[in-house]
Amino acid sequence: MSNEQNASQTTPSANVAENYDNKYQQPEWIFCEGFLLFETFIMAWTSLSLFTYGKKTGKFRKENRSCETKVNSGAVYTSAVFATCCSLLRVLSNQVVFLLDYTNGSSLLCETAVDVSITCYALTITSTYMFLWFRQRSLYQHPAKQGFRKSRLHWFSWVTLGFIVCGSFLALLAMIIPQSTVISRDGCTRKATNISSFFWSFYVVATLVVVAQGSMLFLLLYPLFSHVKTKNAKRVTKIMKRSAVLAVLCILSDAVAMIIVVFVIPPKAKMFIALTVYDANMVVNIASVLLSFQSWQSIILSPFAVSSCMQPVTYSAEQSSGATSTIRLNIT
Repeated sequence: MSNEQNASQTTPSANVAENYDNKYQQPEWIFCEGFLLFETFIMAWTSLSLFTYGKKTGKFRKENRSCETKVNSGAVYTSAVFATCCSLLRVLSNQVVFLLDYTNGSSLLCETAVDVSITCYALTITSTYMFLWFRQRSLYQHPAKQGFRKSRLHWFSWVTLGFIVCGSFLALLAMIIPQSTVISRDGCTRKATNISSFFWSFYVVATLVVVAQGSMLFLLLYPLFSHVKTKNAKRVTKIMKRSAVLAVLCILSDAVAMIIVVFVIPPKAKMFIALTVYDANMVVNIASVLLSFQSWQSIILSPFAVSSCMQPVTYSAEQSSGATSTIRLNIT
């Protein structure tokens, strides 16, 4: 009897095969798969473009590491590339979930594929906020904004980073540690016994994430109240405004995606529907990262461009002593 129960947990019944022989004709599956294929192309091209642009413009070079502004600027670009690479791995792992055979697939394979997908999604979102964190830190180090290098603000910045990392890590653990996904007549679905515990973990983790997002937004908005009128200060302020707007877009997109998945989509609905909602949010996050660069058009076309046509952006910054020096801002 126990063997029969184990077999029923691993492989769907004959009724499942009868209902799902024509899985590829389901309208919701066709729509989600079409979006996934489109998203795969977008993420692959964005990853290639960012990497190519970085190589051609020297953004990955480890020179002048004594200059903190350049070090932080390199981390900004590296986090952007890492986020796009994780997003590409995410969509590829989703493809396994989407194409998993409902009639012959195993719950173990379903659980593994979903866990890999969730891990890549968490890394993508975390990298996006790390990108914003490194960006604000690099801008704070710019001479035009040196008045904001306060000890309390510096401490608050590191606390925000801790919230970002801890919130993401706890969210990941809450989603992948329990074996909560099984194969069923609706494809990969969440176990009914794990739904209540999922909601509790969601509320706890959501609180940490909201605190981290709010702190990150504060760090980007705070320097905008500066009354410095120099040309270089205005340029840096313009970058911060762009970053703040895109940060708000990321936060709103994250919140909407979570609300839809948790409160709108039925808990035992087909897993690929929830994955598609989160994928749409991931597209918004990656687009925000890309658009935060003033040279985003050059980045997109970088695979077709020659190295000599792409020069790093440099700004001259007025130091407090009155002298003028050239500061390379590799974040624009």
